[in-house]
Amino acid sequence: METPQQRWETRVIHLNLNNKPTADAKPQAQQPEPPSDPQKPIFSDAYLKEEFPNHYNEAGEVRKPQPPTPPKPQHPATQLQSFMNKLGAEGWEFVGVYPVGQLTMMMFRRPLPPVPEQVPPARPVEAPSAAEPGLQGVLQQILQRLEVLEERSLASAVAVPLLPANSRASVLVLSTEQLQALSLQESFPTAKAALALGLRSPASLLNFGARHGYPIGLVKQAANGRAAIYRGEAPRQNGGKALRLWSVVAQSQLPQP
Repeated sequence: METPQQRWETRVIHLNLNNKPTADAKPQAQQPEPPSDPQKPIFSDAYLKEEFPNHYNEAGEVRKPQPPTPPKPQHPATQLQSFMNKLGAEGWEFVGVYPVGQLTMMMFRRPLPPVPEQVPPARPVEAPSAAEPGLQGVLQQILQRLEVLEERSLASAVAVPLLPANSRASVLVLSTEQLQALSLQESFPTAKAALALGLRSPASLLNFGARHGYPIGLVKQAANGRAAIYRGEAPRQNGGKALRLWSVVAQSQLPQP
């Protein structure tokens, strides 16, 4: 990063060191005093002294106003000191006294502020929209992506051959009476049911259902103590392939064999 170049402001003051009058200077002629007013006074002196006694002294003469006391002249060094202090308070630094031809100049300087860099305008920060999803919206997006994976897994699960009926004897499939006894009220799509079971992806639950032919009441038990019960299919709100629905319960609620 380059250091900005220091800029300076200069002030030059002329010192007039010649205080002698020039030879060509001529004394000004005195102006003649205007003639006195020949008119007579309107009021007599006795009347004025009686009405305005504060304007006359003991001798009966008009009091003359006392001239103000002239200030004591300052020494030239004091005057120069005050002048220099005033410039110093304004930020001027005394450089020196230099002759310029027949003139004598006092030089002062003070730094100028650096030129501001041209910074590109910052991009305005867009305020979050009122419709921007929060945590619930993020979870909904994750579930939607899992549903897309479910559709892809379904496409690959079609080619999985079904096991023969005798190989499904060890798999728990609840009857209609057992499903009614559980009072299952809420169903979830495969992606959300797999998430509740603690599975890494919905493909594990999809492959399990495909291997056993997706019978209503099919039970998938997980290591976290929960079980998913297959409830059938339901159409999507926006159309497309139907969703497979599962109910998630605790394994302790399942009927004992």
